[in-house]
Amino acid sequence: MRKKNVFFYMRLKNSLSIVVIVAVMLGLLLAAVNIFMAVSANTDAQGFIDAVVRNGGVDFLDAGLSQSDDLIGLSLSSTEGLKDYFSAYTGPGKNIVRVIHNFSLPHVQNLVESIVSYSVKFKKDRGHRQGMAFSFVPQDEGYMLVVADRTNEDAIQKRMIFFSVLVFLFGLLLFFQMAWWLSKSVAKPVEEAFNRQRQFVSDASHELKTPIAVISANISALEQEQQHCGKWLGYIKMENERMGQLVADMLYLAREDSGVITYEMLPFDFANMAACAVLPFESLAYEQGKHLFLEVPDEPLEIVGDQKKLKQAVIILTDNAMKNSDRGAEIRVTVGRSGQKAFVKVYNTGQGIPVSERKKIFDRFYRSDSSRTRDTGGCGLGLPIAWTIAAGHGGKILVESEEGSFAEFTLSVPVAEGRKKR
Repeated sequence: MRKKNVFFYMRLKNSLSIVVIVAVMLGLLLAAVNIFMAVSANTDAQGFIDAVVRNGGVDFLDAGLSQSDDLIGLSLSSTEGLKDYFSAYTGPGKNIVRVIHNFSLPHVQNLVESIVSYSVKFKKDRGHRQGMAFSFVPQDEGYMLVVADRTNEDAIQKRMIFFSVLVFLFGLLLFFQMAWWLSKSVAKPVEEAFNRQRQFVSDASHELKTPIAVISANISALEQEQQHCGKWLGYIKMENERMGQLVADMLYLAREDSGVITYEMLPFDFANMAACAVLPFESLAYEQGKHLFLEVPDEPLEIVGDQKKLKQAVIILTDNAMKNSDRGAEIRVTVGRSGQKAFVKVYNTGQGIPVSERKKIFDRFYRSDSSRTRDTGGCGLGLPIAWTIAAGHGGKILVESEEGSFAEFTLSVPVAEGRKKR
């Protein structure tokens, strides 16, 4: 992941975390409201049915026809007296014997037969079906069936659910905007500090190149004039070269962080490139008493990428294997293809890498064995550079190791172009 995108993903992650929490809370609230309304509607319908049963199969409005006008007005003002309903006496088998009150709408009456069949089939004496609440109340010689029309309540409940979903989505959008703004405000000082630090490293590395070059030139001049000081000048020259490499590596990483580094994506023979990167190490391996083996495919392995930078990555991995192995060690470099990816495996026997350190070795300036790297050079920037090059090609570097036995780094990149020229 490129550094300039780190803060974007950090803000996105924080915003999504806040939105998830809000979504759960808002969803629970709206669900509670809808459940409350559904329970209230069911309670109201069941209360109406119970009232009809107590009144002998009619509601308050029907009972009030033989009563005073005040009672009739009271019945009309209640919601219970405004429900359309059906009531009848049934036999023990729930077959309708006598209708007490019929629905006002003829087409609704067809639902009664469906409800009776449903009740008999599933042995349910009360429930809710097709927008109707029904109840079979046991009587002396059968049941009293009351079916109350609650389509209006269902329609209201559906509208409530619809508007709840709209409120939920609008709320999520609103809270996401607020969370994004807050996350951006919180991350802005950190991002600015990081950018200043990155710019400082880039500027400092660039400025250090000139004095290092001047020192190197003066050392060369002194070596010619002061022959008896060659030993000390050699030490100064060695450390100056080491500092120059360090500055060059820091400048490379700083440019990569800033997006200045470009990748020239062109087709080339990956196997030949790896061979050219490894073969110069043969003489060094011979001098150090190590055994270097190179295995490449017979056929060309063509990929699309930046040949120069991938060669640099292979050199880094091979050099790392040379530096972290003892005399008599075996170093094996294998080039091949697996599916749509080309790979280079760099294997070496030696002390290996402890499990606790495998995730740290690609951190900048991290050195697994400080004493070894101090003797052999290096400052902990080689592997981070190799990882950056692999990531720039849409690839990666995997590490396998057994402590006290071996270490193996695998650089894999897509055969097709993994990243456009930028």
